[in-house]
Amino acid sequence: METARSIALFVLAAIAKIGGAYLVWQGVRRDRGLLAIAVGIAALGANGFVATLQPDKHFGRVLLPTEEYLSLITRSWCGAMPQRLQASWRTGSAGSG
Repeated sequence: METARSIALFVLAAIAKIGGAYLVWQGVRRDRGLLAIAVGIAALGANGFVATLQPDKHFGRVLLPTEEYLSLITRSWCGAMPQRLQASWRTGSAGSG
């Protein structure tokens, strides 16, 4: 049961972190407005809160691996994108046509 809870909290933290960062990015870079930015900041805050709900009492032992795995997942996702899309994002022309 404790393992299932840890996995569920990890997934929830991942959604909050990646989703929050995406919403802030959308609000700032894509001009989606202050609501997107505010919701993104709230989601990023929720990410920190969710990490404290882990059953392990050693917060640092939980937080560091969680952040490392999320970073790995994000890098893997970016590495799986087509090269053309990556290049268009680097030059700022994504979605321009």
